[in-house]
Amino acid sequence: MLYKGHFLRSKSGRPSLAGLPSGAPGQVFRAADILLESGKVAGPARLAIMACEASGWGLAEEWGGTASALMLRGVREVIAPHWPLIDSPASQVLDGRVAGILTCPGDLAAAYADMIGGLLSDWLDSRGTALGPHWWAGLALIKA
Repeated sequence: MLYKGHFLRSKSGRPSLAGLPSGAPGQVFRAADILLESGKVAGPARLAIMACEASGWGLAEEWGGTASALMLRGVREVIAPHWPLIDSPASQVLDGRVAGILTCPGDLAAAYADMIGGLLSDWLDSRGTALGPHWWAGLALIKA
C-alpha cells in the first residue's frame, strides 16, 4: 500500500498529533488516533507513506508519529521520507519505484537497497536525466 499526499505537522510540535489528511477538510488521521484504537489496525504488512517528513524523524524529541504508531499496530515495514518532498512529475517516478518494491515478495530490505543503489547508479551515469539524490536519499525503511 502506498499513501501519497501531504503530512500535517501538529501545531504543538508533538508527532503523535501530526498525521495524514483523510476524508473531509480538516480531518486528520493522527498517530494518537491509531494508538487509541483497540486491537490491531487492519492493514498491510508493508506500506509507504510518501508525504513530507512522514518518517517522524526530526519532528521533536519524541521519535515517531504516524509511521511508528502504525508499526505498533501491526504494520511490519514502512518506507517514509525524513525530509520534505517536492510536488512534481518526477515524484511519480519515485512513487512508482517504491510501489514496485512494496509488492515484491521476499526481503524488502534487499529490494530497498537495490532500488537505492539503482537510483544512485542512474544518477552517477546520467546526471542530466536521472532523479537526483534530493528525491530519494532521505527515504528510510523502518522495520519492526
